[in-house]
Amino acid sequence: MLHLKAGASAGLFYAWQSMVQVLNANRTEDGFSVPVFSIRDVPCFEWRGIMLDVSRHFFTMAEVKRMIDTMSLFKLNRLHLHLTDGPGWRMEIRKYPLLTSMSAWRVPLANGEWNWQEVKLAIQEHDPEATYGGFYTREQMREIIAYARSRQVTIVPEIDLPGHSYAAMHAYGDLICDGVDFPVEGKKGRDAVCMGRPETLRFVKDVVDELKAVFPPGSPIHLGHDEVSAEAWKKCRYCQNRLKDLNETDLKALSRDFLQQIADYVRKDGYDAIVWDEAGELEADKHIFVMAWRGNDFAAAAVRKGHPVILAPCSHFYFDYYQSSAPTEPKAIGGLIPLRQVYGYELPELSPEEASKVRGLQANIWTEYLYDMGLVEYMAWPRALALAERAWSDCDPRDYKSFRSRAALALKLLEKLAVKYRPMDEED
Repeated sequence: MLHLKAGASAGLFYAWQSMVQVLNANRTEDGFSVPVFSIRDVPCFEWRGIMLDVSRHFFTMAEVKRMIDTMSLFKLNRLHLHLTDGPGWRMEIRKYPLLTSMSAWRVPLANGEWNWQEVKLAIQEHDPEATYGGFYTREQMREIIAYARSRQVTIVPEIDLPGHSYAAMHAYGDLICDGVDFPVEGKKGRDAVCMGRPETLRFVKDVVDELKAVFPPGSPIHLGHDEVSAEAWKKCRYCQNRLKDLNETDLKALSRDFLQQIADYVRKDGYDAIVWDEAGELEADKHIFVMAWRGNDFAAAAVRKGHPVILAPCSHFYFDYYQSSAPTEPKAIGGLIPLRQVYGYELPELSPEEASKVRGLQANIWTEYLYDMGLVEYMAWPRALALAERAWSDCDPRDYKSFRSRAALALKLLEKLAVKYRPMDEED
């Protein structure tokens, strides 16, 4: 007889996921042989996430739901969708229809290699070669959100600004700085929206309004703010006039002012604002969540400034990196992060008070070379099992050999579900 008890519905859901794993580990030819046991369990971190980049390569509703199903089995509870970037805009915004008619479709690259400077965005009706892409309508996104919530997963939308904005600038020229040779320079790093044109702030607020019409209050909204090039702002008369209005000379003031205005706008209806860790250096207000991708030093710096922090270091949790040095591995963006390295991640050295600001862990899956869900799954699993255990359990020291035995059982479950994981080998 099973007796499950929890303080909330989420606890019952996670208790059942634990039972699925226990039953899977004790399956026999005649059914199940489970010893008497008792577990008292609570998660170490509230945020246990995976980011899926749907801009570089698009994934259907069914594929996103499949990922939600697999995540929820192992108590991963945040699916961060990177909805916009240079190569494509993936969310319907009714006030700005060109974002999806002009910037959700592109001409496939003939050689199959990823080269951002060769990507050609185009309107399908005008260019029959623009066959690759897609986007989520508001109704489809609502369906994804509801599906995820039934499995205790929160969908986190990201609209990446002010950099990585080529797709938005391609559709709406009023976002482009004065003097920028677009589209050529937009593919060479000068892809930040104008900080001085009033149209930019209006555009972003309108987009946020439409996100709020789809995502329920309490949802986090990710505002990007990574790898922002300020080169175009130096010679743009609109940006320079705005800098004078702020009585500032440092271009960082433009980023800080922009971020603060948008974060305030996001939060006024009960939503959380999240940014990548570069924005943690802008001295904006401390209520903004910082997602630290550049490593523990940047995470610690953000924590000490008072920001809530999500740890997503590229040294351990970038699952688009290679899993081994074997020549048989599929094409990846670079780097090497084997399973053992993911499991061995060490938290930043923080005081107990500082450590309370760390909200959780997240893996990021950028998709330059991951053109189908099978490849995404291969890169995610079993590394996401290591992430899930590190985010849920606070056991220390960690026993990697013991983890491998649990991972082997979990992979058998994934195999039954036809999830395309990478088999573990002796080097892992």
